[in-house]
Amino acid sequence: MKTTKIAFRYYTINDVDAEEHWLRNMAKQGWMLDHVYFPGFYHFYAIEPTDIIYRLDYHPLSTKQKNAYIQMYADYGWTMITSLFGYHYFQKPAALCHGEETLFSDTLSKIDMVNRLIQGRLVPLCGVIIIILVFIWASTLFDGMTIEEALGLTIFVLVVLFLTALLFFMQYRQIHRSH
Repeated sequence: MKTTKIAFRYYTINDVDAEEHWLRNMAKQGWMLDHVYFPGFYHFYAIEPTDIIYRLDYHPLSTKQKNAYIQMYADYGWTMITSLFGYHYFQKPAALCHGEETLFSDTLSKIDMVNRLIQGRLVPLCGVIIIILVFIWASTLFDGMTIEEALGLTIFVLVVLFLTALLFFMQYRQIHRSH
């Protein structure tokens, strides 16, 4: 019998609930999450099928802060499984949960998580976009790219930025509505 399994799944920020649900179903099928690798590879090991609740949080931490962070959730029965680029994966046996437990005690703490995501992901993305736009327009001056080509690339890059910002905004609104 196979003792480990690697699965590929890609989720966006708006898919956190779907990712948690998928991980729970994997445990029910006898696969416990061990690690997550970029870009979307999940490593599991075989267990007896069981019902485990998974929750994700985004919180970039220094090594110093990490122990207190892990202990805070451990005090409520959550075990941290793995971390990847500031995302932390927690688990708790469903038998120990009282209803639909979350990592966040209230709406404000979930909003804080979204704000950390915006600061940790969207702001640097905007910086990268600006650098890309500078290179695009510099190419019109030095590499012979036409104005039309540069304008087309600029519009494309701005649309990608807009769609990314829209995803963050939708997640933010979804949190406000659900609480």
